[in-house]
Amino acid sequence: MPVSTTPPLGETYARVAAACDFLQIQVGRPPDPESWTTGAQLTADAKRLVEFVDAKAARMEQEYGRPARRDVVASWAFHHYAWLACLLVAGPLLLDRRVPLLGPGDVAVPRRTGVLAGPVTVAVPGFACLPGDPAADHPQARVVADADALRRVARDTVAGHLAPVLAAFRPHVRRGPHALWGMVTDELAGTLWHLGQALGREEEAVAEATALLPGGTPPFVGGAGFRTVELRDRAYTRTRLTCCLYYTLCPEDVCSNCPRIAAAAG
Repeated sequence: MPVSTTPPLGETYARVAAACDFLQIQVGRPPDPESWTTGAQLTADAKRLVEFVDAKAARMEQEYGRPARRDVVASWAFHHYAWLACLLVAGPLLLDRRVPLLGPGDVAVPRRTGVLAGPVTVAVPGFACLPGDPAADHPQARVVADADALRRVARDTVAGHLAPVLAAFRPHVRRGPHALWGMVTDELAGTLWHLGQALGREEEAVAEATALLPGGTPPFVGGAGFRTVELRDRAYTRTRLTCCLYYTLCPEDVCSNCPRIAAAAG
């Protein structure tokens, strides 16, 4: 029987999609490339990036009843892509101790929709795993020594994937590299947290995010920074490293984990 050269992550992504029921994750390349936008296209084609931001602007105006500032739209568009990229790397890490080695050309979203929900395609060129993984002998497997080494691969993969995307978005947002890498840190911690909550594995997900983002791991800014609060049951929370700028759309509302609250209190 011939050996499969397809990385064994299809079932993993099916579980990620089931937990994030607003997403449909399709493993492979887009069926019609002209109808999709990859991260690589956002970095290489200025018109494609403007189109991506324009679609987000139209969607935000539809949702909030008025146009948003252009820099806010661009920040949300970057968040849209970065959240997906982080989920597609961190999800398999949490679920199966595997890290897909995704570059910006391996993730695609539909053109001109401006929404986070919906289909996304992911083509997995290879993956990292631990020595005891049943797929450790797969031809596209990269076996690493231990869990800490696997987390380093995850950080390097996210950083390598998003660095050119971040650079492409930077002229469109009023934020420097420190703030944008703070956003990426928030997305990486947040996707693990979201997935853990959806699967009833919040404590495990928070522990993984804390180990993945302990602080002192540039270009990521700070650490996961989870803490517990006492409500009816013990719950986790964290203060975001960067403001999502939601207040520019709804000044009367404040996100519970907004860093502006912590700054004002301090």
